[in-house]
Amino acid sequence: MGTPLESRESDSHVRDDAQLEDRSHPTKWYRSTFYNITILGLCNFAAPGIWGAMNSLGAGGAASPHLINSANALTFCLMILGCLFSSVLVRYIGIKGALLFGTLGYAPYAAGLYTNNRFRTEWFVLFRAALCGISACGILNIRLIFRCRARNI
Repeated sequence: MGTPLESRESDSHVRDDAQLEDRSHPTKWYRSTFYNITILGLCNFAAPGIWGAMNSLGAGGAASPHLINSANALTFCLMILGCLFSSVLVRYIGIKGALLFGTLGYAPYAAGLYTNNRFRTEWFVLFRAALCGISACGILNIRLIFRCRARNI
């Protein structure tokens, strides 16, 4: 019986050989690298534009500048803090889960702007800013991962 170190070495050798085998079946179009890069690129292209359009509106001009400025400060502060921990998030829930988590903050963001305009609820504007700041870390980290993979870093 070998030592644990010997078994690890033999396992890694087996895995390397298995990875070098050719596929005998073609890749489905929705599982191809090009398709995944295209979908992720479109998400990364649209997300800042959506956020910028909603942020520039400032609840259709009905919100006070102090409220919108404090909401923006909260969003960016939580983005900075959340990006420190987003790699752990990707490690545990995977790339798909982190991308999904990154998109969850946009609906409350838009809802906060609408409810402020309609019902004058200022607390929801700050709450949506916090949610958007935390969830945006998922998208930012996924963008970084794919850029590093594309450059083989």
